[in-house]
Amino acid sequence: MTVIWSYDGVYGLKKINGFVLVLLLLAFICTAFISGQEAYASENEGGFTAGGFKYEISDEEKHQVVLKGFDENGTGDEEYRTNVEIPAKVVVDEVEYTVKAIADAAFAMSDIETVIVSEGIKKIGDSAFSGCSKLKRIELPSTLTGLGNAVFSYCSALDDVVINDDSESFIYIKGLLSSIDLDVLYWASDYINHSLTLPEKTVRIMPYAFEGNSVLKKIVLNDGLTTIGAGAFFDCPLLERADISATVSKIEGNPFMYCTSLKKIKVASGNTVYSSTKTGLLLNYKKTVLISASAADSELTVPSKVKTIGRGAAAGNTKLTGIIFDEKLKTVNEYAFADCTGLSKVSFSNRKAVLAENGQIFKNAQYFMEVSIPYSEKAGADGSIEAMVRNNSPKGVIITSR
Repeated sequence: MTVIWSYDGVYGLKKINGFVLVLLLLAFICTAFISGQEAYASENEGGFTAGGFKYEISDEEKHQVVLKGFDENGTGDEEYRTNVEIPAKVVVDEVEYTVKAIADAAFAMSDIETVIVSEGIKKIGDSAFSGCSKLKRIELPSTLTGLGNAVFSYCSALDDVVINDDSESFIYIKGLLSSIDLDVLYWASDYINHSLTLPEKTVRIMPYAFEGNSVLKKIVLNDGLTTIGAGAFFDCPLLERADISATVSKIEGNPFMYCTSLKKIKVASGNTVYSSTKTGLLLNYKKTVLISASAADSELTVPSKVKTIGRGAAAGNTKLTGIIFDEKLKTVNEYAFADCTGLSKVSFSNRKAVLAENGQIFKNAQYFMEVSIPYSEKAGADGSIEAMVRNNSPKGVIITSR
């Protein structure tokens, strides 16, 4: 039995168990020689392998490649899979290629412990090292100018981040990986304080910057911060409180999905874009859009002005047991109450409300969830609220009409 991981951008990293069938095929044995920054390689369909890594040619004329990850056939020496040195050059058929980037998810979920990224490499893709729980140290070059989202998510042991002193792009201080000017926060390690106030220069938190952080309990967002990226605090299991400053003007979706301990979200009174309630709900300023119900407890009565429930608004909130929607509700978006495993009762007041088609809005709610809907002559017909509920709920959902 092997554990396989996937990343879907909504639920983050999820475990999927399955059998892995290994097919033994007759193959030629190729040797690779690595010297300094050069690696001699053998060609494969769609690219080539070198020194235990696989590459994809990104620019044939300029002889540039992207490192895609480990070569499944290996080198015979498995040490390279633990202590990884990513070369800047590879040579195949007497042609020298320059390694410009590390691909998305290139080393995700691997057992690497140390990484040296050679000078010359410019970009590391999304989730490149995500889930590398044994990774303790990484050295980043001065040439690095681009970092993707969730590059180090779930790297719980990583604290030794060494960035070349000549870097003009990034800096690592007190567990925070930021832009050199400290205005953009890319990643927060598990070695930050339990209660964290962001540096005063921070203007933007990148998507999934705190994803999977296992120590954060309270976050105070500084004055001057304007943007919170999608899933910024995704799956922070100990996070109890988030204070959002008056300067925040852009929140991408619900940044607190799967924060199972969250009790309070508070928006500063001077904020003219967002608002919060005493029950911990995060809404737009006019209170017509419910952005996050991650802090909601027990039975949730959606505020009367709310017309739209945002994507993933309460995803992963296991405390919710019931929801009452007001008659002004018009739209419920994808995954709004997905994985609310305690949810057993839902009541709709507006029969014209629209639920995202097959949007898994009530995915993994209780099997015999009871849903009350207003009477409709089209009950059960395609496009009716009853049909929309059935398409978004467990098969055992019980629907009653009023």
